[in-house]
Amino acid sequence: MPIPRALRGIVKSSLGVYYRYSKRGWMTAQACLDIFSNAYVNDIKKYLKEKNLAFKVLVIMDSAPSHPPMIAELDPNVHFVFLPARTTSLLQPLDQGVIAAFKAYYLRRTFKMLIDATDGENCETVMEFWKKYNLRMAINNIVEAWNDVSKRCLHRVWRKLIPDLICDFKDFEPSAQVCEITESCVQLANKLGFEGVEYQDIEDILSCQPDELTTEEL
Repeated sequence: MPIPRALRGIVKSSLGVYYRYSKRGWMTAQACLDIFSNAYVNDIKKYLKEKNLAFKVLVIMDSAPSHPPMIAELDPNVHFVFLPARTTSLLQPLDQGVIAAFKAYYLRRTFKMLIDATDGENCETVMEFWKKYNLRMAINNIVEAWNDVSKRCLHRVWRKLIPDLICDFKDFEPSAQVCEITESCVQLANKLGFEGVEYQDIEDILSCQPDELTTEEL
């Protein structure tokens, strides 16, 4: 597997994410099986042991070519439930505000990095910053953006599915939080000199989705 220059000499387990290479930049069936077999199961076993809980796991996944049905056969203690096709955005808990919040936090952190790099004398230009922005920096931003997503937000989207496991619930509207973060991104963009950037422009960036790959491509 090719190792990007920005990750050379770095132990992958220290990145804070499950990193796998894909030439097309998409999750593939092979990568999914690899992550589950060689990373996820071990991590969840460790977590459950620390919590003194039995190794019994329910995984809810959307139906996609990159999530092969055979994954359900890899461990008898892990049960998979696949959402019906074309219902992910309606049913998947993380699609009820968590993913939107995460993407907004990531964009805001990136803008803040750009401001720090281009502010002051003898500083980088915007173009110079983007040329230096590498995979390691992106991964760090991903980790920090995920840490920014609050427990209240996670409780909100999982409460209907597993109400018995959500304690001390305080009502929370993820969309309101996303709006607030988006507004701050607009302010940061204007501070950077991106004149004319409006709320809808940031919203378009956050909602942008690449064309879905076919089963053969995956």
